[in-house]
Amino acid sequence: MATALEDLSLRLDDVAASANFVSIASLLRPRLGHLIDWNANQDQDDLKNLARKFMNSKDVRYEILYGALFIRVLAAFEKFIRQLVESALHVMVEGTTYDEIAETLRMHNLRLTGRVLASISEPRDHLTFNYENLVENLASCKAGSSTFQLNGPVFSAVVAGGGPAVIEKALKNIDVENWWDDVGRDKKLQAVLGTKKSRDAANLSKEKLRELWRLRNIIAHAGDENIEVSETKFQESVIFIRTFSTALSSAVMARATN
Repeated sequence: MATALEDLSLRLDDVAASANFVSIASLLRPRLGHLIDWNANQDQDDLKNLARKFMNSKDVRYEILYGALFIRVLAAFEKFIRQLVESALHVMVEGTTYDEIAETLRMHNLRLTGRVLASISEPRDHLTFNYENLVENLASCKAGSSTFQLNGPVFSAVVAGGGPAVIEKALKNIDVENWWDDVGRDKKLQAVLGTKKSRDAANLSKEKLRELWRLRNIIAHAGDENIEVSETKFQESVIFIRTFSTALSSAVMARATN
């Protein structure tokens, strides 16, 4: 089974392939006319007509296409955070009895499960729960139990977005706090952000996440045509998300195994 980071990488690779197609199309369109044999026989009329349509698509704004792919990147990142929370929680409690896990985890499991069950009549569109399993798992969480099952999905359900505050809240629910400096120590992340200081890398990461999520919300909800995502902006965002996610996964899973 793929880890949260591996799954994110595959999703980003898929989006990157689409972005590469957009880039090729933008370069090919104005040059295609020189590659077509316009005097070819009638058997190629369909091809010539298609080429003309492609070359005449001069009003296409590639920034709009990159904007759509940009939203997909951040959606993949949001899912990564949810998967990371569940994976870390699983590692934390694996091989333990219910009595051995932290009291805070027990309380969060009760509270968050109750919140999800209370929303059964108004479920979130992007999340799916097996409510019977949630109830059965909750019933297994009792003193002395060695076969208990925490409801991992309710811990990850608090992730609605990918800003720093959202990530902090989700990780706090699994008792992972004060992790920013750990992330900031990642050398590759420091290089991407142009700094060699852990604290600066941490702070710059927060600013970058806020910036990306603010841009995402404007594109997705405001429909502001003045907000554009260039190819360069898109590529820089993908690189940051990949690098930050790697550093975050390392920091969180290190805490989970200690």
